[in-house]
Amino acid sequence: MPSASFAQPSAFAELGFAKGVLTVRPFGPTIGEREAAILAPELKAAMSRTGADLRVLVIDLSHVRVISSMGLALLIDLRARGREVRARTILCGLSRELRALLRLTKVDRLYTIARTESDVDRLTAA
Repeated sequence: MPSASFAQPSAFAELGFAKGVLTVRPFGPTIGEREAAILAPELKAAMSRTGADLRVLVIDLSHVRVISSMGLALLIDLRARGREVRARTILCGLSRELRALLRLTKVDRLYTIARTESDVDRLTAA
């Protein structure tokens, strides 16, 4: 049975699912305590909705400039939820500052990081 597709806007992110790839694009510019608390259940529901069809979770942070500790916790939780269903998790659209923050907190070690859109395409094609 082919994967279902959907596009779902939320208060703080655009969510889309097609061909086994769930893409999350927070609107930014901040993922703080308020945004993380709203995004977490929305993203959990979207991941549940994909079921066993989820192969890759792409988190596009191109519109995000600041991530608080709650935002980092959300990223870690999304990766853990992805692992539970054996989905690969990719971060993309990172500014230099966000890359430095993820490196400093060692969160970068948890993810595949795509630097360009073509990297994302290549990584999700497999």
